[in-house]
Amino acid sequence: MYQYSPQELTLTPLQIAMGQESDQPKQAGTKTKTRTRKNNKPAILESQEQATVQAVKQMPADPYGFLSNAENLLHGFIENLQSDMNKEEGDWRVAHSEWQQAETEWHNTQKIWEQTKSSLSHTINKTRKSLIRVVIQNRSLTKQISELVTQNERLTKQIATLTALNSEESHLLENERALLNKQAQSLMDLLSKAEQNYNTAKGNYDKAKAGYQSTIGKQQQMISHLEQQLTQKDSEILTLQTALIELTEQVEGWSMMLGNLQDNATWLNSQLKPLETRL
Repeated sequence: MYQYSPQELTLTPLQIAMGQESDQPKQAGTKTKTRTRKNNKPAILESQEQATVQAVKQMPADPYGFLSNAENLLHGFIENLQSDMNKEEGDWRVAHSEWQQAETEWHNTQKIWEQTKSSLSHTINKTRKSLIRVVIQNRSLTKQISELVTQNERLTKQIATLTALNSEESHLLENERALLNKQAQSLMDLLSKAEQNYNTAKGNYDKAKAGYQSTIGKQQQMISHLEQQLTQKDSEILTLQTALIELTEQVEGWSMMLGNLQDNATWLNSQLKPLETRL
């Protein structure tokens, strides 16, 4: 089937038959197919002319018979030409309608792609902000644990000093013990608060990770659907997928760091149990 060029879609069938070109400017770097033959005559006109010449050569010398046959042939030629022109015009209208519909579908596809790209960018930014909050909370927990370790070392030294005191300083020892109890209670409160902060941070991390995985699943389905209509965007989609893989690796790294933090908290609890027993 003949493929109409964008310029031919703006012509009428009569203009196509006469070999005329569209008034619209052609795009640079493109080649337009034409439907004309030598001398700008369509194939059907050239064939009809040859048939007419051949029929004239075979006509008898009788002038009345010649005129009758020529008239019939001319009428048949005109009817065939009119039928062909009507058919060409109908084909042109159908092709023009299909072209307009395809252009509309393309614009709709472009809008869907822009919306999808904007949604994906928003999701990535939101996930990045959640990870930044997790990093900040992790640093705060690390600082609090360091302070707890320092306080634990100081308490251990104070307990050793109190144990070395003689019985004459028992009253002072009781006061120091009360102070140590208060400090130990403060230490336990700080440890409890640190554990709560850790649980909150872990909950936020799990929530962010679940939202990230859910969003990625939905976006992958939408991207898979759009790939059939937007093959020219493959490079951009590949770039986004690479960024998501790197983001997943960062999340796994933070998960390992949170696991190490939990192990450190467990070790600290084991170190504090002898202190609680002695108090």
